[in-house]
This record gives sequence, structure tokens and C-alpha cells, in this order.
Amino acid sequence: MVKKGVWFSFIVLLLAGAVRLVAPLQNVVSWNAAATRILNSLLVFIFAVFMYQVFSYYVKSYSARRVVLYLLSLGAAVSIFFTFQGQIIALSISVGILAIAFTFIFQAPMLNLAAWIYIIVGNLFREGDRIKIGELKGDVIDTSIMSTRLLEVSGEYVVADAPSGRVINIPNSLFLSQPIVNYTREFPYVWVDVPIHVTYETDVAAAEKIITGVITRRMKELFPVIEKAFARFVRRHRASSAFVPINFNVIPKGFWMELRVTFPVPPKEQATITTQVTEEILRKGQSSRKIVFPKRGK
Repeated sequence: MVKKGVWFSFIVLLLAGAVRLVAPLQNVVSWNAAATRILNSLLVFIFAVFMYQVFSYYVKSYSARRVVLYLLSLGAAVSIFFTFQGQIIALSISVGILAIAFTFIFQAPMLNLAAWIYIIVGNLFREGDRIKIGELKGDVIDTSIMSTRLLEVSGEYVVADAPSGRVINIPNSLFLSQPIVNYTREFPYVWVDVPIHVTYETDVAAAEKIITGVITRRMKELFPVIEKAFARFVRRHRASSAFVPINFNVIPKGFWMELRVTFPVPPKEQATITTQVTEEILRKGQSSRKIVFPKRGK
């Protein structure tokens, strides 16, 4: 489909160019300055469409194509504006007046545009990334000049890290003033905690063996992949951290203890994996009798 569009735009561009060159010479129409400007504007528009079709044929990145579309549209608009503007002085005055008007009237849209450029050039995030800005968290589904849309995760009605079903529209200007957390861009994993509450009668060594064994079995295919990604991340940022797949800690909590285990998971699977791990730890602990869980009411 795109290839056909490229050829169609190319043929139309050739025909329009031929008309532009031949018509004034052959007196096909009553040719004047206005007709020249109109045809020149048409040529600029067709050329912009043709260039976008060619770029889209070779580049599949949605964000890159959108940037090129905006740049070509801006370039075509400026070219057409110059085509119909006769005097440089009048142009300068009109541009100055328009700039002042835009400053007051379109302050918010201009901030959104500047933030959009910042997002694209700074490579802050792209479609599919899970991000957090302020108290808002979700998966990026679209980024336009004015706003960014997120498929909300957690939020008002959902406690777990799962989609809430709501779409959040965030003005791009917010990204200029709020800290942004990207959970998937450079290192696409996050460390999560699984707390297990037990009594002091628990065999802590046996409990550690059971808990780490459950996690190791559940994550055996992912841990090597995560370790390689972590090594690349450390080299890129010249950090000195060592990869520790599982951290086990014992935290006294008055009349009971908290066995807290920390390990890395893909952020979009965090809720599922922690639930599965917790359920298996409870089953293993109850069957082994090495882990004693607090009784209700005690």
C-alpha cells in the first residue's frame, strides 16, 4: 500500500512539474503571478507528501515517521507562506505580530510542543514503555504534539500493578516539570519484594531454603537474561553494582517476623509473578512444617 502511494505521489509530482514548466510557454491558460504562486504551492505540497511516502516506505518506526510528518508539514507551510508573501518588511512585521500573539494565546500549546521535542530528542520513552510521572503510572500507547496517552496501571481502583482499564491523557508540558520514571527503557526489569509473616518458632534457615528455591525455579529461565541485561546496563553507566538475583532478609516485627525476599521481574508481569511465588511459598511452608505462620487472633 505504501509502495503504491509512493509511485502515485511521484507521478502526480512529475505531472504538476510538467504543467508548471510548459503551461506558461504554451499559453494554455491565462497565466499570471497568482497562478504561478498557486501552482508553486501545489508543487510544495505534493513534494512534501512524496517525501513522507518515501520515508514511510523505508522507516517503520512510528515515532520517527510522526516527527518527519510534522517537520515536512511545517516546512511546506512555511514555503507556501513565503510564496504568497511579497515583501520582506511586511513579512517581518507580520511574523513579529504573530509571534507576540502566539506567546500570549498559545502559551500552553507551545509548552506542549517544546516538551514533545524534549521527549523525542531525549528519547525519554516510546510507545509500549511503562512509565510513572508524579502519581500517574501506565503503559504509553500514544505520544502526540500536545499530549501523551497512558493505559493506566494501578490507580484509584486497582491496588496491584495491573491495568485499570482507564486511559490517561497527560499534557506534554507536565514532563518538563515532573520527574519521570521509565520502568522498561534502559533496564527493563524491576526488583520487587515478597513479604512472608511468620512466628519466632519458624526455622529461618529452612524457610530461606524453601523461599529461595521457589523463586529460583520460577525464574530459572529469566535470571540469565536479566543478568546479561544488568551487565549491559552497568557497563553503559559505568556503575560497580554486582548482580544479586535474590536478597533474603529477616525483619523483627514485635510478636512475629517478616521474611522479605527481593528479586527482579519484568515490570508488566510483577503482579502475576509475585502472586504465583507467594502462593507456592505458602503451600511449601504449610506442607514442610518448618515455617510457622501466625494464627488468626494471635
